[in-house]
Amino acid sequence: MCKIIEIKDRGVEIRTPRELLDEIPDIDELICAEGYTRLDMDSCLCQIDVKKTLNNAGIKFEETFMGYVVTANSGDVELALKLNKLVHDECKDVPHDIGLRLLDIVKKNLEFEQPKDTLVSKIKQRIESEYRKHPDLDWAEIAARKIYAGIVNPK
Repeated sequence: MCKIIEIKDRGVEIRTPRELLDEIPDIDELICAEGYTRLDMDSCLCQIDVKKTLNNAGIKFEETFMGYVVTANSGDVELALKLNKLVHDECKDVPHDIGLRLLDIVKKNLEFEQPKDTLVSKIKQRIESEYRKHPDLDWAEIAARKIYAGIVNPK
């Protein structure tokens, strides 16, 4: 039976290597399981040594009968909730979990101290990619700049 990875805080189940990279962007390298030399990104997780991959990325998890459960740390959850509120104050129709989707971008910016315009651009691109239904996305940059200001200069 194939294993799954559950991201408990978001109610997400991961079943393929592609989903794993999409949902947990902190993973830089997928480590092949014993007997595998290459990965089919749309096949099951059996081809990955999930324990080594998650440990290598510094991700906390628990092993269960069905697979693995990943939970975000409380600081990440707090920041994601703040991002979520900032986005929804500006853009009502974006996905409800947009804060979690922006979390990796913001954490990397804080770690590497990227210039303001770089972070604003990345936030804008992420919002646009999550909300491609509408062609007029002028609000995305305004929202991204307000979000940046809310992160860097919290009140």
